[in-house]
Amino acid sequence: MSFPNNPTPGQQYYTSLGTGYQYDGTSWNIFSQAITGGQGATGIQGVTGPIGRTGIQGITGLIGNTGIQGITGPGVGIQGATGLQGQTGLQGQTGIQGVTGLGAPAGITGTGTNSIAIPLGGLHVGGGSDPGNDNLVVDGNIYTTDWTSWDSTVVGFTGSVTKTCQYKIVGKTMYIRASISGTSNATNFTFSVPAALVAPAGLDMYKSARGIDGGISLTTPCMLGISSSTVLAAYKDFGFGGWTASGSKRLDIDNYFDLA
Repeated sequence: MSFPNNPTPGQQYYTSLGTGYQYDGTSWNIFSQAITGGQGATGIQGVTGPIGRTGIQGITGLIGNTGIQGITGPGVGIQGATGLQGQTGLQGQTGIQGVTGLGAPAGITGTGTNSIAIPLGGLHVGGGSDPGNDNLVVDGNIYTTDWTSWDSTVVGFTGSVTKTCQYKIVGKTMYIRASISGTSNATNFTFSVPAALVAPAGLDMYKSARGIDGGISLTTPCMLGISSSTVLAAYKDFGFGGWTASGSKRLDIDNYFDLA
C-alpha cells in the first residue's frame, strides 16, 4: 500500500475502498473503515412481451383425379352342371343270433349275489365225476394272487439284511412264507407286509415262527403279532421276549393272516 511521503502526525489517508488511516508520528493506523451496505431489493420483473404472430400455413396440395373404371365384360357366366348323386350302398345282412345258454341244472337255485345253493347234491368244478351230496370238489388251485415276492421294510438290524419274502392271497386270507436274517442292533424286530391285515373281532391273533437269536437257534417258537395294519412285530418267544441287540438274528415264517 502506498502512503504519502513525509507525513506529519495526525495526517489522514483514505484508500480507494474507503478505509481511513491516520499517522501517529511512527506508523499509519486504521481509524475508520467503510461498511458494505445490504443488498438492495430485487427489482420488479418486467412485463412479458407479446406473443409473436403464427406463421401462414402452406397451401394444401390438390387431390389427384380418380382413375377411369374399366369396362365391365358382357354376358353372365354359365353355371356348371350338378354332379350325379352316388348310388345308395347295400344294407348289410342281419347277424346270426347266438345260441341261448343252457339253464342251471335242477336243484341249483340262487340265494344271493354271486352265490348258489345246492340242496341234496354236489358240485364238481373242473371235473366230471359225481362229488356226492353236499360236497364241493375243485380240480386245480383256487387263489386271488399266486405266490408273489415283495420287498419288506425291516427294523432291528444293522448293515445288510437278507430277505426272501413271498405271499399268496386266497379270498380274504394272505399266506406268507419268508426268511429274514442279518446282524441285530436292537431288541425289537418288525417287518412290513404287502396288504392290510386285521385281527378277528374280539381276538388277539398271534402266529408262530422259527428263530435264531444272538447266533443261537431257539428251541421254542417265536411269536408274530400285528403291530399295525401293514406291519408285523416279531418276538423271540410267546412271552413277548426281546431279542439280543447283537449277533445273528433270523426269522423263518410259514403262516397265514386275515386281510382287512
